[in-house]
Amino acid sequence: MKNSFQTKYPFDKKLFANILKKAIGLRTQRAFAEDCGINYSYVSKLLNEKLDSPPVPRTLLKISLASENNITYHDLLGAAGYEPKNFPEDHSKQELIDFKQLRDNIELKSSIERTHFYSQLALYKFNAYAESQCDKFLSAKIRSYKGFRVMDANIKNMALATWYSNDSSSQINLWQFFVATEPMFLDRLGYIATINYQNFLDSRNQALKFDKPKISFMTTNLEQFNYLKSKVVPGILYPISIILLDLDENSVVKETYIKTGYTGNVDDLPRLSKKAAK
Repeated sequence: MKNSFQTKYPFDKKLFANILKKAIGLRTQRAFAEDCGINYSYVSKLLNEKLDSPPVPRTLLKISLASENNITYHDLLGAAGYEPKNFPEDHSKQELIDFKQLRDNIELKSSIERTHFYSQLALYKFNAYAESQCDKFLSAKIRSYKGFRVMDANIKNMALATWYSNDSSSQINLWQFFVATEPMFLDRLGYIATINYQNFLDSRNQALKFDKPKISFMTTNLEQFNYLKSKVVPGILYPISIILLDLDENSVVKETYIKTGYTGNVDDLPRLSKKAAK
């Protein structure tokens, strides 16, 4: 895996392996890998000091969320050679403890509670990384489109990020990005249907009018991407896309549009990937 993040110090494989052993605790390597959501062979190589390059921050975050013995995200960043202060603390200890307690007792809960837990955990893991990296990531993907710029954080409403353009020739003049976990997707659709995009208020309380919005839901899960792209929402009259991301590689895997009441040609719209998925 190509690591596009710069380390400040050399990667000390032995130090990292020792910290990783503490993070694993009494679990098997395979069980730990499953808890992290990363490949078992990758964990094995790290423990046996077989890799010359450190894990990317996204992978370190996954490890930290499943770590025992109070091993933190910043502990792992430092051991990997990164400067921890350059990466915001993406979760609190109490939130992490709460999730671990829920995970440990998940078999005692109803199917509805389990579904809610795993959905919330997926959102939590995604947000922990995306909140700090999303604007930077989108800057690299959107900057080729004329006139687009990031909107003041005070008027992003519930979106993860909002970009807009004053170029009257653009096919869209507002582009909002949301996280696409299943329950959040349905909740956000209901919310989006109520938004008056022609009456956005900026930080000076001045109205901004956008008559050509586009909405994109982002996910890192292929199964979820395939499920969401089948949705039909004819009551919403503007384009809505689903974007599959690979945050480890800082890349867009594919983007496709769900069926809405939008009557324009989606192939003419700006998108993060070069070609919409079929």
